Amino acid sequence: MKKFTLYFIALLLITVVNLVNRKLVKRKNGSMDGYDYQEAFALDVFAAYNYRTFWKTYLTDGSENAYWPKEYGETVSSALGENILRGTQSKAGRTGRIAGWFHADRLSKILNKAFKEEAHCVYARKAYLLKKNGQ
Repeated sequence: MKKFTLYFIALLLITVVNLVNRKLVKRKNGSMDGYDYQEAFALDVFAAYNYRTFWKTYLTDGSENAYWPKEYGETVSSALGENILRGTQSKAGRTGRIAGWFHADRLSKILNKAFKEEAHCVYARKAYLLKKNGQ
């Protein structure tokens, strides 16, 4: 029970601190330029690593060849891009409360529209590998 209480307090703290910090940043800097992207990127990396069982369950086909990062630093988009390149991303037609509507093909289409790119996840994967290899 102590661990769950600590988890709940951490979630509450990050929510409150995030909301207060947004106001402080805007007051101090006069704008939010770059802040939202930086925060979203940090949360994306956090979620890709800390929720990998969820992602691997719902965004991959579950095969042995399916990929999800084992080290911190990669985004959900990059990992999804690797599965697209491997052909191991989850697709429409799965059954279950979550799997029926939440799958990799749908998420990648949403990301393509949001970033106005033809293949956002594949591009994110290539960019991650270039950065990781120091290029």
